[in-house]
Amino acid sequence: MSTGRIFLIVMTFVAISDVFIALRFRRLADRKEAGDPEAKDIDPQGVRRVSTFMLIFSPILFIGAVLISFGYIPVDGIDPISFVSE
Repeated sequence: MSTGRIFLIVMTFVAISDVFIALRFRRLADRKEAGDPEAKDIDPQGVRRVSTFMLIFSPILFIGAVLISFGYIPVDGIDPISFVSE
């Protein structure tokens, strides 16, 4: 397995995790605004801002990982993924 393939697998997991964490933050901000007593120490605007940041930049991070993995952005130490048998 090439290092590009491993890098892409790890970065896919990170991007998907970021999206789920951002959605959880959104839900937490909604609960705070609804008056949930468990979410008393949370700033809903700040949490919503962080979740928006994560939802915007997770796909950008994934696209960068794809470009690095397939060799469009060359990086030393990462072998690009190729579909040609050697």
